[in-house]
Amino acid sequence: MIKTFIVITFGCRVNQAESRVIGEELGKQGLLETKNQALAEVVVVNSCAVTVKAEKEIRQAIRKIKRENPNCFLIVAGCWVEKIQRSEFKDLVDLFISNKDKDKIGSFFERKLPITFYKDKYAQSAKALVKIQDGCNNYCTYCIVPYLRGRSASRAVDKIVKEIRELEAKKIKEVVLTGVDIADYSDLAGLLREILNKTKIKKISFGSVNINAFTPEFMSLIKDNSQISRHFHIPLQSGCDDTLKRMNRRYRIKNYESRIMDLKRKIPDFSFSTDIIVGFPGETNKEFEESIRNLKNLRSLLGKKFKKIHIFRYSPREGTVAAKMIGRKDWEEVDNEIKKKRMEEVGRILRSY
Repeated sequence: MIKTFIVITFGCRVNQAESRVIGEELGKQGLLETKNQALAEVVVVNSCAVTVKAEKEIRQAIRKIKRENPNCFLIVAGCWVEKIQRSEFKDLVDLFISNKDKDKIGSFFERKLPITFYKDKYAQSAKALVKIQDGCNNYCTYCIVPYLRGRSASRAVDKIVKEIRELEAKKIKEVVLTGVDIADYSDLAGLLREILNKTKIKKISFGSVNINAFTPEFMSLIKDNSQISRHFHIPLQSGCDDTLKRMNRRYRIKNYESRIMDLKRKIPDFSFSTDIIVGFPGETNKEFEESIRNLKNLRSLLGKKFKKIHIFRYSPREGTVAAKMIGRKDWEEVDNEIKKKRMEEVGRILRSY
C-alpha cells in the first residue's frame, strides 16, 4: 500500500526551498503527497529556531500533530533539531534530521516502498525556490542561525543550473534564488550569468539579499537583463550606526544609503523592502530617533520605491552574543512597552507618505 506524506514548513525561504526538494525526494520513493495533516502516514516538520516564538510554535505543532494523528511517522528536521535536547520529544518524534542531512530524508524510505507515479504539485505552480547557499559567517550578535546552520557554503553552479532546468521541464516560470546569506555566494554575478546563458527561465528573483551583494557587476547584470526581478528585500535592521555596530552588521548607514542610491540611478524601475529590529539591547531614545530620521530620509529619497518594512521586536536568543551582553554598559535591556511603541512609530513611516 502506498504511503502518504505531508511536509509542514516553518521559517525562512531557505526552509521553503529545502521543503520542495524533500517533497520531491519522498515522491521519488513512492510516497504520495496529501494536504490532510491528520491523515498523512508520514509527516515531515521542517523546523525553525530563529526566535523564541518560532521554537514555541514548533513544540506546539509537534504535540498537535501527534494528538490529531497519533499513528503517523513523524520526522522533524532543521534548525530546531540542532538546538533542542532531543530526549524531551523522543516519545513523540520518530526521526530527527539535522540540517546537513535534510537531503537524505528520501533515502530513509528507499527500497522500502514500490516506486510509483508521483503527482507533482509543482507542475501546478509558476514559481519555485532554489537554494544556492547555506550557512553564515557574519555572526550578527542577535542571530542564532550561524550556530545552527554552520559556516557559509555555496552550492555548485552546475547543480543549481541542473535544478533550474528540471524546474523548467515542470513548467516553472520563475525561480527565487535563496540562501541564508546569498551575498556571500562565491561568485553571485558569475552564477547569474550561467543561469542566464544556460537556462530559459522566464524570471529570476531573489530572497533576502544583504546590501554588500550589490556590486557594480551585479547591478549591471540586473540592468541589462529584463528577466531579473527589479524588487529586492535588503535588510537594514537599524538606521543608527551605534546600534548596527553592537549588532555586528558589516555596513553603516551611509554605506547602505549609498548602495541604495546606486540602485536607483542604475536601475530606475527598482523597488525594495527591508527589515528593522526595535528594542535591541542598548537602543536609547537618541539611537532610535536617529534610526527613524534615517528611515524617513530613505523614504523621502525613494518615494513609492520603498515598498515595505518588516518590523521585529528584539527577543534574546540563548547562545548569542547579544543575549549574553544584556545588562552590561551600553547593552541595557529595553522595556517591552517601549519596544511596542517603537514598532508602531516605525510602522507609521510608510503610511505617512
